[in-house]
Amino acid sequence: MNTPVAALSRVESERLIRNPAVWVAFALTGWWLGVAMWGGPSIGSQPLTKYMLLLGYGFAVPGLVLFVAVVFAVLRGRMEHTEELLGTLAVGNDRRSVAHALANLGPAVVVMLTMLVMLAVIRPGASLGTDFDIDGVGAIDIPRPTVAQMLQGPVALLAFTTLAVALVRWIPTWLVIVPTPFFLIVQVAFFGLFVGTATSSANWLGVGGFLAHGVVNDEWVGCGEFDRRCDLPVSGFDRVTPWWHLGYLVALAFLFGAIAVLRHRRDVRTWSAFGLGLAAAVSLAVVQATTFQSFGTP
Repeated sequence: MNTPVAALSRVESERLIRNPAVWVAFALTGWWLGVAMWGGPSIGSQPLTKYMLLLGYGFAVPGLVLFVAVVFAVLRGRMEHTEELLGTLAVGNDRRSVAHALANLGPAVVVMLTMLVMLAVIRPGASLGTDFDIDGVGAIDIPRPTVAQMLQGPVALLAFTTLAVALVRWIPTWLVIVPTPFFLIVQVAFFGLFVGTATSSANWLGVGGFLAHGVVNDEWVGCGEFDRRCDLPVSGFDRVTPWWHLGYLVALAFLFGAIAVLRHRRDVRTWSAFGLGLAAAVSLAVVQATTFQSFGTP
């Protein structure tokens, strides 16, 4: 397809991929992979580190850098005082929003390729090892993530960067990036790597972000001043809900793209796209919230 929108999205995608800051961020992902394979100051055990990497948590920093890069890409015309001139071109603000949203597919493909490299290096078997010492039960196997879980990293990044397009279209200032690091810390630390909150629908609906770890656990046991125990009961890993969650992320990416376009074009087709994305996101959210695996006696 050789259209102005396709050409612009290709150019913007190449700019994002060639950004040196993005490659520095991906180098940190490579460092974390090295820690998981050969030891170092990892967060948690090595099996758990490998598990989190394959879920996409290793792309948190590249995601943040790409978010910032997308914000400045969309604001380029305003910051260079060429917004009015660009408005006279055949590709107006609405179609440029579509192009910026589609440009995010390029970095998502890079994340996908990086994930394949991770798989080649880790070479995961049916089990990644054991972790989660449970009082009176012992350790449990950490299974290899499902295809849906390994795809959530690229798709979550696509949704996250498309959110950047929507935000900066409706709030045209670089200040939208200010709360993003806090958002990222909440996602990675409290809803991801920590794995320390009881399983609930919030884990799947992206309250802390877009990634979900799938660990099925209960509240902490002990951890008090007069209780030497401090255990996190874990009954297993949810292998079904990740498929619904993957569709939910796709729906969010589509919805955010439609919201971005609505800033400058509000015809029947755009409203229909918005309605379709919203209906899909809400429906898949309801499915996740009502069918996720809850804690049970392991």
